Amino acid sequence: MASPWGDVWSPQAERVVSRLLADMPPDLPAEIRSVAARLRALPIGPDLWSYYFLQASGEVAVLGYDLDQPEGVTVFTDPVRVLIMLVQGTRQYPELIQLLPIRGPNSVDCRCLAHPLFAERRAICWECGGLGWLPIVHAST
Repeated sequence: MASPWGDVWSPQAERVVSRLLADMPPDLPAEIRSVAARLRALPIGPDLWSYYFLQASGEVAVLGYDLDQPEGVTVFTDPVRVLIMLVQGTRQYPELIQLLPIRGPNSVDCRCLAHPLFAERRAICWECGGLGWLPIVHAST
């Protein structure tokens, strides 16, 4: 099934992420700073065993995604994963807020909000990307 989000990346997103990369936060651990420089990617944060980065190209690079290759990097381009990185990235980089989709008048609340883990933003919904709402996509006739 296709993502209702379509293309979440834009030339503006590329410019914003490139600018943030040029001015990396000084409090990053040296290891993360080194990986970010190698990948030319903005460090977004860890999950249980891997670390997520957002590249200016709109790709999500994940260090340690494959448990058998903890130093390996896996790259994703799917719109929901990119959206999740933008949403999660706003915690450390408020400038990313301007890149988030704007909720339209026909958008609907995501069903994830009915669960406290999602409503309190302690878990990430793979349907809405953490926004808490979904765009309405009308099929062409």
